[in-house]
Order: sequence, then structure tokens, then C-alpha cells
Amino acid sequence: MMENPFAIIEKRIDRIESILLDIQERLDKTDTTQPTGDFLTVDEAAAFLNVSKSAIYEKTSSRSIPHLKKGKRLYFVKQELADWVKASRQRTVAEIEAEPASIMVVSKSRRAS
Repeated sequence: MMENPFAIIEKRIDRIESILLDIQERLDKTDTTQPTGDFLTVDEAAAFLNVSKSAIYEKTSSRSIPHLKKGKRLYFVKQELADWVKASRQRTVAEIEAEPASIMVVSKSRRAS
């Protein structure tokens, strides 16, 4: 006697579902073992810095932006780009005004020695 076709379909769907869950589990494990987002392409770096691709190329040719070059390809380390942006941070008025006071404190303590 022939098995119910709906039972056959249900078994196959269950098998497909278990295979997909296994694949998803393996992908999740792979994602945690590999560094995510460490290296950026030119497009990704431009998006990260909110500038045009031509601006990225201009900055790499003048060596004003940290980058890696492998063959003809350019790569950027996301943290290095963030540090590069932070390095050009402008001080606030309060920081600038506080600077002479801190210099005075340092010079007074040196005189006391």
C-alpha cells in the first residue's frame, strides 16, 4: 500500500528544516570565531567616514589616512580610521581656557621642589 503523499511531504519538510537549522548554527559559530568588520574596503571606508570614494583615494595617495595596500586593493582598519578622526579633534573653549591654569599649577609645584 502507498504511503500518504502529505506524510511524505511533511517528512521532507522536517528534514529540510533540520538541515537549515544546522547550517544556521554553523554560520553563527563561524561569525563568532572570525573578526567581524575589522577590515573595510574603499566603499565601506567612504561610508564609515561619510566622504566620497574620490576623497578616500586622494587621502591615500597623499598618505594622510591610515591604509593597507595588497596588490592593487586598498584596505582600512576600522579602529585606525576612528583613531585617525579622533586625532584631529578640536578642543573646546573650556579646555583651552583651563590649559593656562593647569600650566600655572605645574610651574608652581616645580618651584616648590
